[in-house]
Amino acid sequence: MRVEKAMRILYGRFFYRFPNGESAADVYDRITGFRETLRADIDIGRFQPPGQRNPNMNLVIVSHGLTLRVFLMRWYKWTVEQFERLNNFGNGSELIMQTGFGGRFIAIHLLYSFAIIG
Repeated sequence: MRVEKAMRILYGRFFYRFPNGESAADVYDRITGFRETLRADIDIGRFQPPGQRNPNMNLVIVSHGLTLRVFLMRWYKWTVEQFERLNNFGNGSELIMQTGFGGRFIAIHLLYSFAIIG
């Protein structure tokens, strides 16, 4: 694993694919379709009862760290360089996005939650 991680640094964390795995670039391709569908579903009110559209609707997305980071990259149109400066969120972390000025979503809060198992 040490060799693979060293190779990833040389190749670039966004484009490197672990053996039998996928790269962040692969995830980006999958996330693009999800993001477009999610945006359209929000716009047409699919997540709300008919006739009861409310701009204060809440959604919860649960994901693995890399997928969440790639989702944020796609949503906020970050560059590969910006992506590579970030790390995955810790287990149980929460990121809250809220509608800001002009209807654009802004990341306003990152919470670190810890689960006690035992």
